[in-house]
Amino acid sequence: MNDTPQDGAAEFRGIPLGAPIRPIDPDTRTRYMRQTIFPGIGLRGQERLAAARILVVGAGGLGSPVVTYLARAGVGSIGVVDDDVVEVSNLHRQFLHSEMDSGTPKTSSAAKAVAEANPDVTLIEHRVRFSAENADEIVRGYDLVVDATDGFAARYAIADATTRVGLPCVWGAVIGLDGQVSTFWSRAPQPFALRDLWPVEPPASELSCATAGVLGPLCGVVGSWMAVEAIKLIVGLGRPLVGRLLSIDGASSTTVEIEVRTAHSEPARTPVPRPVRWMDVDELHDALSGPISATVVDVRERDEHERISISGTLSVPLSVLGPETIGVLPDGPLIVHCKTDIRARQARDILLAAGRDDVTVVRGGIDAWLRRFPVDHKDGIRSVEVFS
Repeated sequence: MNDTPQDGAAEFRGIPLGAPIRPIDPDTRTRYMRQTIFPGIGLRGQERLAAARILVVGAGGLGSPVVTYLARAGVGSIGVVDDDVVEVSNLHRQFLHSEMDSGTPKTSSAAKAVAEANPDVTLIEHRVRFSAENADEIVRGYDLVVDATDGFAARYAIADATTRVGLPCVWGAVIGLDGQVSTFWSRAPQPFALRDLWPVEPPASELSCATAGVLGPLCGVVGSWMAVEAIKLIVGLGRPLVGRLLSIDGASSTTVEIEVRTAHSEPARTPVPRPVRWMDVDELHDALSGPISATVVDVRERDEHERISISGTLSVPLSVLGPETIGVLPDGPLIVHCKTDIRARQARDILLAAGRDDVTVVRGGIDAWLRRFPVDHKDGIRSVEVFS
């Protein structure tokens, strides 16, 4: 019986669990009846959920739906790592907490909410800041880790620790109206890690939910998708997002799936381990004010570009960035940007892998541009010709 996901080779039966699987009390089955009648879960899957130990790092906008749905699904033990307290300004998206919890530790608030939602579940509080120093010690007590953080240092600490220990890591990110979900697992048949997407940790950025804003329901969408991924991995359901990145565009209500091949599978799109070359919006503004030798490429979707774009940029959406479109890009340096800079960094990796060596990413994207150069009219902001 295989416990690792194989594309077309064998049935995925779920990740290895550290705790023994025991029958569920018949009186308890009523709570999960709507789950267990689903053939993809059944009684076996529910018993695996009850035996599972899942660590959720972050009890905020993403952690709220993740913890809520995992607890209500019957995951036996949920660890929550967070050293912050509940703040009223975050409650529009952090529905695990209430205004009455303001000022209390998020882990305590999460424990109270889980106890009210499902007394079958044990919530373990880790009221610490997750870091490279304590990462291995914390994750070793679990079967799976969910990264619901919002900082580069924590994300890379989680990614590196789960890679070393061999645990799968469900990962998600949200900024503004952009969201992403993926699953990293160093022990999958085709190992996949955060550093396969972004080999070098980016420098700290001013871009965050506090500065760029975030729509609460999009956190719910991404966090719910992360909970689905975690449940799939535990019960052995469907095809996990290992080796794939799901990009969600809330503005256009579209999703794009990007398959990321790693060095283990000798891809055409193997990410190149080079530090990101950054350009801030002031530098871009200065460059566009005079003769410019580089081509500025907007990798947002075309409807985003048509609504608002920086004059003089070329639209090549990330969803169509491949050999054909790369082949017709002008020679010379490329400057890529998106709404923030998440998709631009993905585009940069694809371009580098295709042999375009001189690629610069605009930090903060068009959102940063509009914050720095606000406009009340369309001067300097217009649509330009796009690839057909």
